[in-house]
This record gives sequence, structure tokens and C-alpha cells, in this order.
Amino acid sequence: MKFKNYQKEFDFLLQMVDDAETIINDGKIKINEKGSDDLVTNLDLEVEKYIISNIKNEFPDFDIVSEEFNSSNSLSKNCFTIDPIDGTFNFARGMTNWATEICCIKNGERVASIIYIPLVDEYYFAVKGEGAYLNEEKIKVKPTPLNMSIFSVCGSHNEYVYEICNKMSAYSKHFRALGSISTTLAYIAKGALAGCILLAPTSWDLEPGLLICKEAGAIIKQNDEKHFIAIGFNEEYTNILYQIADETIK
Repeated sequence: MKFKNYQKEFDFLLQMVDDAETIINDGKIKINEKGSDDLVTNLDLEVEKYIISNIKNEFPDFDIVSEEFNSSNSLSKNCFTIDPIDGTFNFARGMTNWATEICCIKNGERVASIIYIPLVDEYYFAVKGEGAYLNEEKIKVKPTPLNMSIFSVCGSHNEYVYEICNKMSAYSKHFRALGSISTTLAYIAKGALAGCILLAPTSWDLEPGLLICKEAGAIIKQNDEKHFIAIGFNEEYTNILYQIADETIK
């Protein structure tokens, strides 16, 4: 895929997700607990180490924010975000909703990102100002009647999910929980989902999909005080999601 700008950055991201797939396919999974209700696998660690090493070689002046080894780092003017396996629970249980995702931020702007869902061989990617793509075909969000729209709620603070879904039922009863922020945002970009509410998302979960959704035409509203983000296919839908989240989250 050729772009007018940021070709080097995009080509690097593409190579990294392809190499990640090879590492995962060639490896044997070992599952460990991470905290009281989370998992990490040896393959999360191997993939992340590999990508970090390559970033340091190819982009030595860039910072790195990543789930396993650089989670305390903050986004900077020039940095990469990495989630080696977003949806580790799904991955560990043999489900398809997991992805490798990576984003390049340059001069304070997201300039290239990729979300790769290996088990269905779907590459979602975007370059700033040049659109969003699924396997080299341009994608856009899709207008959907409210009562037929599928929405998702994901991220931390699961205690709010039931109340949000109950309030959303006035507009739509079609709720999906995918267990992966990256796949959720990818599905919004291609029009499979109408929108979502992300509860306290981390930057490595969030940044790649935000660029892809923005380039696909999604409307994004962020509440920094309550740490949630509403994303929808148009302003009306995003405002509904935002208002419900805002009145629910304490």
C-alpha cells in the first residue's frame, strides 16, 4: 500500500504486526495470572519485546508506551504505542476477537496505525489524512437506524456496563461485548458496529483505533474528568452515547 506521507512509518508498523503473527504462530502459549482478574501470556511478552527492540533500532529518538514493559510511560510528542495482544483473555481461550495493534505518534499527532486480527486475517490501518482501510479497501462508518444499531461498552469500570446498557435500550437493544478495544474500534470503522463507550481506556488500547476511526469518519467525544470516550458513526449517535455515559459514571 502506497501513501503520500508517512510511508516509512506505515511500512514499519506493517512489518511489526506480520512479525508478531509469526512469533505467535511459532510459539507455545503459557498463561500466567496478572493481578487478581487478569492474564498475561509468554507470547504477549515475546511480541512486545521484539517490537520494542525494533523501534529502538529504527526510531531511536521515539518514546514507547506499551502494556507489559512501558505501561507507566505517558504519551509524548514522538512515540509509539504497542499492545502485543489486545484481548489476551480471548486469545488464551481460543476466541478470535484479539489483535496486535501499534500506533506511531509524530510531532504530537497520530500519523499511522495498524490493528491486525490474525485469526480472520484482517488488517485495519490508517495514515493521517489518507483514509482508513481494511485489507487495502477503503472503509467508512455506516449510517444505521438507531433501533437497529449495534453498540458496545468496553474497558475498565465494568460496574457501569449494566446501567449503560439499560439506558441505551431506549434507543437500541443490540449490545455486544467483544473483550477487545482494538477490535471494537476496527468494527466501528468498517461499519459493523454503530458506536461504543470506552471506560477508562489505556493509551496502548486506544491510540491505534482512534486514528482508524477518525479516518473512517467516526465522531469522537472524550471526557477527561470521568475518563471515558464515546465514538459513533455520526454526531447524534455519539452524543447519545456520551450523554448516557456522563450521567451514569460517578
